[in-house]
Amino acid sequence: LEHLARVVGDKGVTFCPVVFNGARKCENFLQQELFALDFDDGIAYSEVKDMAERYCLPISFSYYTFSSTEDKPKFRVVLRHIVPVTDNLSAEVVLAMLKELFPMADKQCFDLARMFFGGKRLIEYNPQACFNLSELAYAFQQELNWQDTVNYKRNIERFACKNGIGILDKGILD
Repeated sequence: LEHLARVVGDKGVTFCPVVFNGARKCENFLQQELFALDFDDGIAYSEVKDMAERYCLPISFSYYTFSSTEDKPKFRVVLRHIVPVTDNLSAEVVLAMLKELFPMADKQCFDLARMFFGGKRLIEYNPQACFNLSELAYAFQQELNWQDTVNYKRNIERFACKNGIGILDKGILD
């Protein structure tokens, strides 16, 4: 991970966080351990870091993109799952939850086959930082409830249906 963080963040090497069996297509998905989010619209890195901490998503590494400037910082954060996710449905659910939790992230970064350009400077590297799907699901449901308590159950059902996952009693994702 340290080598990857350095070559991507400092040396500008492009990477794809998914391992494929053959061509870089969703149907060839093997596993994914890293999940990257791209922020291009001027949000401060400290805001994204605070949000990630609130959602129990410690940042493994982050870096400034080539087009980042002092006036308009652009950066990527990379999150590491505790173990490789070996089915594409689970990986897509992780991305769907991240998309909801970080609506200001570039919408194109939520595609399993997405490649990410490297950057011009590593912001931080945290070798022990990792998350797990159940903590992410809990944080996601908490945030959804906080945003709209009245319609929480309907919103969680819509998310579950859209992503092909079940719901337990009281609107808890299965």
